[in-house]
Amino acid sequence: MKRKSRTLKKKSSKVNIRLAVLSVIVLAGWLLIMGKLFWLQVVNHESVQLVRNNLYNQELLLVAERGTIRDRNGTALTMNLPHYDLGAHPPVVENPELMAKVFSETFGKSTSYYMEKLSTDKNFVWMERKVAPAKGLAIIRHDFKGISAIKQSKRFYPYDEIGAQVIGFTDIDNRGIEGIEKTYDEFLKGTDGHKSFKIDGKGRDLSGLLSRTVEPIPGGDLILTLDREYQIILQEEILSAYKSKKAENVIGIILQPRTGELLAMASAPGFNPNEYTKYPVANYKNRTITDIYEPGSTFKLVTATTAIEHNLYNDSDLIFCENGKIDILNVSISDHKPYGWLTFNQVFYNSSNVGVIKVAQNAGRENIYKMARSFGFGNKTGLSLDGESNGILRELKKWSALSLAEVAIGYEVSVTPLQLAMAYAAAANGGYLLKPQIIRSAKSSDGSVDFSDDVKVIRRVMSPETSEKLKELFLGVVKVGTGKKAYMRGFRVAGKSGTSQKIIDGKHSNDYYASFVAFFPAEDPEFLCLIIVDDPKTYLPYGGEVAAPIVKKIFTRIANANPHLFVSGTSTKIERSNSPLREEAKQENSFMSLQTVRYVEPKQNLHDETVPSNIMPNVKGMSLRYALKILGERNLNPKFSGSGIVKKQRPSAGERIVIGSEVLLTMGQESE
Repeated sequence: MKRKSRTLKKKSSKVNIRLAVLSVIVLAGWLLIMGKLFWLQVVNHESVQLVRNNLYNQELLLVAERGTIRDRNGTALTMNLPHYDLGAHPPVVENPELMAKVFSETFGKSTSYYMEKLSTDKNFVWMERKVAPAKGLAIIRHDFKGISAIKQSKRFYPYDEIGAQVIGFTDIDNRGIEGIEKTYDEFLKGTDGHKSFKIDGKGRDLSGLLSRTVEPIPGGDLILTLDREYQIILQEEILSAYKSKKAENVIGIILQPRTGELLAMASAPGFNPNEYTKYPVANYKNRTITDIYEPGSTFKLVTATTAIEHNLYNDSDLIFCENGKIDILNVSISDHKPYGWLTFNQVFYNSSNVGVIKVAQNAGRENIYKMARSFGFGNKTGLSLDGESNGILRELKKWSALSLAEVAIGYEVSVTPLQLAMAYAAAANGGYLLKPQIIRSAKSSDGSVDFSDDVKVIRRVMSPETSEKLKELFLGVVKVGTGKKAYMRGFRVAGKSGTSQKIIDGKHSNDYYASFVAFFPAEDPEFLCLIIVDDPKTYLPYGGEVAAPIVKKIFTRIANANPHLFVSGTSTKIERSNSPLREEAKQENSFMSLQTVRYVEPKQNLHDETVPSNIMPNVKGMSLRYALKILGERNLNPKFSGSGIVKKQRPSAGERIVIGSEVLLTMGQESE
């Protein structure tokens, strides 16, 4: 019994020893682990955090599809082309030399360029971005280990230079950095998504096991007031003038005076947003809102409106123009001709500086200043684009004794082209100063309408009666005055010329701005156009000589694109039904006759259903849009070359045709 007891004690003692040893081992291990954790989490926590973030957690940005910008007719002015962003995980790449060689052969860069990327300590690097689908797929087919190919979209502008200074462009990361792309970037870009996944310590992808994806939300679409066809017309004509006049630049605006909608705006030289890095930064500017200049005689609108509103003159009242020269405070101001007696209307027909100064003196500086402010000069127009200038119209208390005379003829005041265009729109639309519009509506990706930019009246500047008198006054400028080179037979075009000396180094130079602003049809204006030519290299650098013919070309092409303008009493389809200015078009038949119109004069009625469908219609003289409509209705296959109106067609009018026949159209300018 005692032996058995001793045996049990020995066994118990051994167990206790083993337990003690085990406890010591466990305690030592625990202390080791705790010490390591203390070292990692307290002493060396920054490097551990870096390793954990760089090696284990990976997150790829899934860029949202950018919204589309369209013109007023729904034509897409921007597109999102598919592309690949190609990246690599250097720790996983098994054959970096081969990968670098393949990338070099595909993209034309040196092998060392890619080897340097693959030799980094980073776990992920971009190899190439914005890669065309064909090249991206060529890399993917090699099935390299450690390659990441992310399908994205790249911004593309299908019409290149057309509308570029308004639309702007995006950078490599699809962020808007100019124009509408910048101003409305938050709305257009949408909400990016992301894909999170794990990789192990050796850089091996575990996304199949541990991943989470948040899908991107596409951006919204913008519908602009611009019309692509009018934008093309404007840019072609100002570019032609820029080259032929060897000008510093040429600025142009086309707008709808009853709604304030901008149909086209641009300056030459321009740029291609698909290759914007190849152009000077100055070409990106939307000069219609950023640049200011002394307008010269186009500013005489202010003096004329003031005089008519205050009933200071009748049309036939005589004003002595001092034989073309007037001295104010020892400063001589001259006319371009030595005028003597002129009627009130003739003063403005002939743009007499002396006569206008006398009218302004009679009106008084306070009234001239108030009218200039009422027209919006000295303040931004409110256009929803970044970069608009205020212009310069000094407070009345800062005017000198010479200021009234100077301001009356468009000096000592600086305006933006858009400010001037909106002022003349007020004269054309019955007297309302409107907020200019560039956005018609905005639609989110779910189809809901975020906002619609309706017509907004800022204030009434003049009475309807004054507006009618100004129309007649500016009709006379085009018919018998300084704007004769804008005259269009068969249409009533109203306009005003302007010529002003450029300020260089603080002084007036011998370089000039030549400008012309006009609207038509004058009795119910649908289109207003302003052209400013900066420093034309011509013998006569006057607005009536240089800019007026450009406006005429633009209006001619617009008329060709709008057959309804050739019929009296019709109203534009551009005006929206919610316009507060909507009125019935005036019925004036005396001046509008198809026999007097030389711009579009088809030999047969293209809409006459009695014309057999197997007979080729006559589309010569028509706009491309109208010609394509006619030919499309007959199921023909038109192809065209050039721009402008249809100058030649094959088959000729009257020839027999069959459905699907190919029709060749040669486009050209009306004067060719």
